[in-house]
Amino acid sequence: MMQGWLSAQHIPFFRIEALAGAVHPRCFPLSICHRNTRAMMAYTYLFEYGGFEPAPCQPTELKSRDMFLSFGQRPQHTNGRPYYDLSGTTLILHKDNIVIPQTDQLERHLADAIQCGQIALDWEVIRIKCCRAQNSQENNTSSNFSSWRPHLQPWDQEDSFFEAILWKDTALQRLFRTMGITLGTQSTMGTLLRLDRFVASNFRSYNQEVCFCVRQATEKDVPVAVRTTVLPQEKKISLQRIQQQTPLSDVLPPRKIERVYYSNLDKNVLRKNMMEFWLNQDKSRTIPYKRIAAHVGDTEKDQCVEDKNATKRCQGVAGLARTLLHILTNETMNGTSLILEDDFFITDPAFKRMEASIALVPDDWDVIRFDCRDIYDQVDLKWLSPFVAKSNEFRHQKNCTRCFFCGGTHAMLVREESTERLKRMWGQTPFDDVDCIIGRTKWINSYCVNIGAGDMFNFAAERSDIPKD
Repeated sequence: MMQGWLSAQHIPFFRIEALAGAVHPRCFPLSICHRNTRAMMAYTYLFEYGGFEPAPCQPTELKSRDMFLSFGQRPQHTNGRPYYDLSGTTLILHKDNIVIPQTDQLERHLADAIQCGQIALDWEVIRIKCCRAQNSQENNTSSNFSSWRPHLQPWDQEDSFFEAILWKDTALQRLFRTMGITLGTQSTMGTLLRLDRFVASNFRSYNQEVCFCVRQATEKDVPVAVRTTVLPQEKKISLQRIQQQTPLSDVLPPRKIERVYYSNLDKNVLRKNMMEFWLNQDKSRTIPYKRIAAHVGDTEKDQCVEDKNATKRCQGVAGLARTLLHILTNETMNGTSLILEDDFFITDPAFKRMEASIALVPDDWDVIRFDCRDIYDQVDLKWLSPFVAKSNEFRHQKNCTRCFFCGGTHAMLVREESTERLKRMWGQTPFDDVDCIIGRTKWINSYCVNIGAGDMFNFAAERSDIPKD
């Protein structure tokens, strides 16, 4: 439906995969808090990846090239340039059931209202009224200047706040500077929850009362992925900072990531769609990728270590090990390969930060894990730099009953020279979690690189297939 009416307009548009989620235990699904968080996720991505040209449009201009359709997923980059331009006027639609049949009439209506003084020349934000399809008149767009009124009340008092909003680029820039966005942190999202009241009191904003947009009925809500940051206490490390840590005396030619494999169970269609989406969106990333059908452990033949031998747990543990063994044995492993699980998406355009960080790791490495979670809570690992730790060595033992590191295998680099060694490690039986085997195998050179390479996501209908008990 969205593709249909948007294609008929004179304005380019972008579809963004929906991402959302509660960020606080009290922010439960379907609450006002959760509703606001779903909308605010769009702005965190806008601010991280949206760009502004040096000379923005004049306040009276609503240029067709400036329309932007956003549902909340982070856009990608093209050759280091922003994937979209936030200069001029940006129209953000937060729901995928909104139709604006004639955007040119909306442009004329706005221009008339400015000319007649109903809207200030330096307006910053306009919320466009959306009506339900059965009760609306889609073409009721005559120049009724009394239909504009200053926005004085918090927008969350009205049902249509997060549906269709016109933003001037100056307003988006001020919003970014004032709120001090730091993606992935609890405090950021806590601030964003009250964006409606912040806008009401800090921007020259208006409500537009004529039904320009129509809310169509939908069969069901779009499946929404809950996004979590693997390293919530750490910011994403910039390419420049990574390069500053590289020893100048022995810099080798940068090792390139040759290909990407991601494992995915056939039943997890939503996860597959999400992976295919982000892998295809970044046009600067030309690295080929391939989906690997994930294996499931055999309940009759596969045995797992004692505390993980329950049927469902062992099926998942053995299945993941067999999936990795399949990749190492049957797929092309020349050069350097990136192996992903299907709940992790890379937020590193063209993998530049990941490739640069390989130079921080000793050249004897067999496997590199990115964004190792819980790395400070298990054992005191041996750190080689602020971002790199030897993941199977520790400086001294903490009060631990399991004195080796298990940190997830959601993103791993492996190289051709180490393929046979890794097959011997993951082929050990009885099976254990593949990340724990790395931590307790001393003859494998394994490292953790914590640079904030990506984020995790999950769908309520497609949870982890490896239960913890």
